[in-house]
Amino acid sequence: MGRLLNYLLLLLLLVLLVVVLQVNLTCAGDSTVDPGNNNYIETVPENRANHKPYGQNGFFQQSPPTGRFSDGRVIVDFIAEYAKLPLIPPFLEPSAEYVNGVNFGSGGAGILSETNQGLV
Repeated sequence: MGRLLNYLLLLLLLVLLVVVLQVNLTCAGDSTVDPGNNNYIETVPENRANHKPYGQNGFFQQSPPTGRFSDGRVIVDFIAEYAKLPLIPPFLEPSAEYVNGVNFGSGGAGILSETNQGLV
């Protein structure tokens, strides 16, 4: 009887572990992964993609350009879809919830001063 109880307790713990596990995706990079963070930065208007031709006839066809430097989704969106996650929100989006991950990508990002002289 004690052994059966131990197995049932172990099974319960495994079920709880599987239920609690949450997959999330965190990304950092430049314009190749930017989901629209630059829309929320007032100091870099020349590094935004919230105008045509960006998003003109791609995945987000029914909405205005989203700030992605593509005609639709960026590579992080495809990775999220493969992982069965919703679109990963930009870090700077005010109403974003980061339960499934966060995207820190920003067009024009660089680690060296020479990358964007005058903006670093």
